[in-house]
Amino acid sequence: LLKKWTDWCIIFAQLEHTLSGQSGIFRRTSCCSFSSRFVANLAWESIAGVSILGGYLKALIGHDDPATADVISLAFRMGWPRAVLISAHRGASLVDMVKREDPNIVLIGLDFPDMEGFDVIAEIRAFSDVALVVITDRGEEMDRVRGLEVGADDYIVRPVGPLELLARLRAVLRRTDAHHLAPPVLNQGGVFINPRAQQVKLHGKEIKLTPTEYKLLCELVSNSGETVSQQALIEKVWGEEYLDTPKILKVHIHRLRRKLGDNPDNPQMIVTVSRRGYRFELGSAQAGAEQVGMPT
Repeated sequence: LLKKWTDWCIIFAQLEHTLSGQSGIFRRTSCCSFSSRFVANLAWESIAGVSILGGYLKALIGHDDPATADVISLAFRMGWPRAVLISAHRGASLVDMVKREDPNIVLIGLDFPDMEGFDVIAEIRAFSDVALVVITDRGEEMDRVRGLEVGADDYIVRPVGPLELLARLRAVLRRTDAHHLAPPVLNQGGVFINPRAQQVKLHGKEIKLTPTEYKLLCELVSNSGETVSQQALIEKVWGEEYLDTPKILKVHIHRLRRKLGDNPDNPQMIVTVSRRGYRFELGSAQAGAEQVGMPT
C-alpha cells in the first residue's frame, strides 16, 4: 500500500508538472533575475517524517540542470507540500541569499558561471551551519571527499530519483532539527554542549561545527568513556536508510578531530577502537584545548 501510494504521488506530481508547462522548479521573476520562488502544492506530507516550522520549509537551490530540477521538485512535492524553494544561478548570489533568507536547507551543484562550487560551500560555512547537500555528476572519490571536507552534510552523485533524494533530505533535516527536542546540556571533559542553542565550547571557547559534526559529537560525548560502534553512529546521525556511509563517517570524524584540536594522525580525544567504533576520552579535551591555542 505504501509503495502504491508513493507511486501515485509521483504520477500526479509528474502530470501536474507537465500540464503546468513549467520546465522545472526554477521560474524567474521580473524583480530578481537570479532567484525565484515556488510553493509546492501536491505531495504526501506524512512521508517526510520531519516537522519544520509547522510544515513550511524553506530551501535554497543552486542548480541549473533541468533533469535535476525535476527530481528536486518531485521530492519536495512529496515531502513538504508547502515548501518554499528559492533558486540562485550564480555562486555569489547563493551565498548572499543564505545570509538574507535563513533557509532550512541548501541544495547545491558544483558548476556555477562565476565561482567554483567548493568555494561556494566554503564561503557559506564561514558564517552558517545550515544543512547543505551537494547534487552533482562529479562522482570521483576525491570530489566526494573534498565536498564533505569543505562542509557538505551529504554528497549525492547523479542520477538520483525523487524517493532517494527525499530519504536523504529527511536524514539531513532530522540531524539539523534534532536540537528542537532540547535534550539536557552536556558538559564532559571540558566540552560543553548546549543543545537548545546548538552551541559547542571547548574550555570556554566556541567551536563552529556543521550540523553533522555537531550530532556526531553529541553522540560521542553523551557516551563518553564507552565505545560507540560505527553502525550505531551511522543510524543515529544518518539514519538506517542511508547508504555508503562508512567512508563519510570517517571523513566527518577526521574533520571533527581537527576542529577540536585532536591530532587526526594520533587522536587522543576521539579514539578509534579497531573494528568496533569510536570512544570519547574525558581526560583528553585538555590537550585539545592546548593544541588549538585556548587558555586553560
